[in-house]
Amino acid sequence: MTDERIETVTGMCVVALTRHIMKKEKLDYEAAYRKLFATELYKLLQDAATRLFLETNEYLCEVYDREIEMGWTLCMNTSTGIVIDDKKLIRKKGGGDILHKLNYFIEGLQGAGKSTLVQKLSERLPRYTVFREGDYSPVELAWCAYTTKEQYQDILAQYPSLEEEIRVKTVSEGERRIICYTRILTEIPDFHKNLEKLEIYNGNLDRASFEVVVLDRFGKWHGEGQIFECSMFQNIIENQILYLGMEDEEILAFYRRLEKLLDGRPYRILYLDVEDIAGTIAVIRKERSDDAGNELWFPLMLRYLEESPYGKAHGLLGLEGLLAHLEHRRDLERRIIEEVFREKTAVLKAKEYQISESMITDLA
Repeated sequence: MTDERIETVTGMCVVALTRHIMKKEKLDYEAAYRKLFATELYKLLQDAATRLFLETNEYLCEVYDREIEMGWTLCMNTSTGIVIDDKKLIRKKGGGDILHKLNYFIEGLQGAGKSTLVQKLSERLPRYTVFREGDYSPVELAWCAYTTKEQYQDILAQYPSLEEEIRVKTVSEGERRIICYTRILTEIPDFHKNLEKLEIYNGNLDRASFEVVVLDRFGKWHGEGQIFECSMFQNIIENQILYLGMEDEEILAFYRRLEKLLDGRPYRILYLDVEDIAGTIAVIRKERSDDAGNELWFPLMLRYLEESPYGKAHGLLGLEGLLAHLEHRRDLERRIIEEVFREKTAVLKAKEYQISESMITDLA
């Protein structure tokens, strides 16, 4: 096809898309064209190498709708002939759509505002599935007991009054049973404490076993349109530092392995960066207290830190010890982002960001 013919056909595609936007969004021609002009689809369409001008108008209109409505950004891998996306679109060569929505991992220190961002993001992307801490998640196991079938049967026998609720809060994965035990409210003594011992964190598994579980779950994960709360950094890194005694370089090596494992998967990390750690901790100490002013979170956090092997070895005590640990963790997470996930991460100032269209459609 000659260059002149390609230009003509591309122009016809642009006209069809503009009319689609006019009808769908009740805009005049000029406003509709400006909106189309701002999309990744328009940029790809102007690149003759993508061959998108050969697609049907119906297909192109669907691509536009999905980019605008579902928060996708588009790009083309011309060597494979697959229209894909870092976030991830769209067509297998030879026909048949492969549609993948981007996944978001929300990360940052305690008190950075991860839960708030998860909520805001889920409101902007209502079709997405949200996995919060304590939920069953295809990748994360924090606040969940990870048991064998035999251990699971023992738990049911030990807590017969909770059997029905335990079964409801349990997901089977092959030979394993995952119990979302913190979602079970009970006054039975030591129930939560006993099931906490069956988590993969807090040093309950040795380093090799821990890494096998984490990497295996990420390796099997092929989700799309999912939002995860602190499933990539916080719980894994806390365990690696405080209980497994891993050095920074060893943790970086682990994340390089994880990044390679996730190659080609549609995900972004939204990292809430905390500059004033002391101020942030002061705020959440007040926020996470009962109506009488009794602190709920802070004593538990101190105990978690001070009783860990790392905390004991480094004499991390009280507020000063906590701040030292969190500063170390923040600096390490910054390194991981810069050296491993730079192209996959948007770094936001904690408490000072605004969710914009660019945040959810063009983070590259």
